[in-house]
Amino acid sequence: MSKRGNGEGSPHKRKDGYWAWPVMLDGARKWVYGKTKAEAREKYEARKREHEEGLDTAAADQTVGEYLDRWMEDVVRSTLRARTADEYASLIRMYIKPALGEVILRELKPQVVQRMIKNLPAHLAPRSIRNVRAVLRRALNNALVWRLVTYNAATGIALPKVQKFQARIPTTEEAAAFRAAIAGDRIEALYLIAMYLGLRRGEALGLLKSDVDLENRELHITGQVQLVRGEVKRVTTKTEASKRTLPIFALLVPYLEQTLQEQPDNTLLFPSENGNLIRPRNLIVAFKRRLTKAGLPDTIRFHDLRHFAATTMLTGGADISSTQALLGHTDAATTLNFYAHAIPSRTRDVVEDVVGKAFSEGIPH
Repeated sequence: MSKRGNGEGSPHKRKDGYWAWPVMLDGARKWVYGKTKAEAREKYEARKREHEEGLDTAAADQTVGEYLDRWMEDVVRSTLRARTADEYASLIRMYIKPALGEVILRELKPQVVQRMIKNLPAHLAPRSIRNVRAVLRRALNNALVWRLVTYNAATGIALPKVQKFQARIPTTEEAAAFRAAIAGDRIEALYLIAMYLGLRRGEALGLLKSDVDLENRELHITGQVQLVRGEVKRVTTKTEASKRTLPIFALLVPYLEQTLQEQPDNTLLFPSENGNLIRPRNLIVAFKRRLTKAGLPDTIRFHDLRHFAATTMLTGGADISSTQALLGHTDAATTLNFYAHAIPSRTRDVVEDVVGKAFSEGIPH
């Protein structure tokens, strides 16, 4: 056992049966407690060791809840987008604080985090459970940098397996039926852009007239529409990769020309009927009506138009990097993860065209 510092005094058993052990840290006497003398001594040694390793023991005495409040204010709110910060705050408020809020930060153990994961509501999807753990792990990574803890208690936690999402990609026939159903629609061009250029819902709603360059046949993705604390706002793109320039092919030109002519006094390319930003939810309602008109199942999501664009690109012979650029993915791995299913048929075509030709040339006729 380490030698006790001046002023630490001796451990003693309290009336409630717990052992109290004093420890001097930076000239201030602190107390650790244990059900047994051995447990109190173990905590005493741990506090001494942490202090010697440079742990900010005073700040580490705060609770997990107190730390998360400070982390949200100093890090999350000042560095992340408002919508993302709100999502973090919601997960902390609903799931992390109720289970861990009163735990002393430096005493947080992996077993306690694992118990929190196990006791999360049964209705939570595996992906949502992983998001809860991800927020806590990110917060504790900052605690490590700030020397408040010596390890991240949210690492190495067993998590439920997430089933890989299978998108409901419209067939070519369904796409044709949908095109017929949107003919003449006030936002027909928006639907076509989503179908053939793969824009996300928010990106399509956030297009400005100045983003359309018909002379050079380019469409610039510079922002997106989001619902932030109940208010519809146009914000910057989610990532640098999302900020991109896409080609406007011949089919889209007349639709965009008409759309531009219909909005002479508005900066938005696709405003609502009263001239404001279209609420994302209202677009979905309108989209579902068009599906019904086309005789298509309402299980098709607006985002599936983006999947249609991607698979059309890949099955048509586009490479991964070109498809990645079209979709605005940060890296090619994301594109591969989502659309690997579209590659086998293209691979088959390559084998027939290239390998088959090579072999046939070597066969005498």
